[in-house]
Amino acid sequence: MESKVQADLDIQEKKLRAEESKLSRARELAEAEEKKLKAQTAALKAQKLLDVTAGTPTPHPNYAKPKLPPLTEFSQVRPRARSDRPMPFQPVTLVEIPFQRVIIDIVGPLPVSQNRYEYILTLVDLSTR
Repeated sequence: MESKVQADLDIQEKKLRAEESKLSRARELAEAEEKKLKAQTAALKAQKLLDVTAGTPTPHPNYAKPKLPPLTEFSQVRPRARSDRPMPFQPVTLVEIPFQRVIIDIVGPLPVSQNRYEYILTLVDLSTR
């Protein structure tokens, strides 16, 4: 009788070990998936931050790009597109103190110089120009 009870206990113990093994594997898979999702989220946040800091404006969904005429064989420059709508006036603020308001722009890429410079940073003071 004792041997039968011992055999039943051994079978149950094996079943428990198999279940524990399955649970452990499922836990490992869930942790790996969580790490993967965290990495993807961090990459997306970094990309959004990069887009914001790089100054890449996203056009308004209702903005229609003006259609430009094709390039001609004589001219490689397209004429400026004309808008049918007049542009609204923007309020102009008076600048009284030098360097109170400046415009900053980056020109480039240009041919690389001897010092490996490729861009020019321009700064215009609106009070003195």
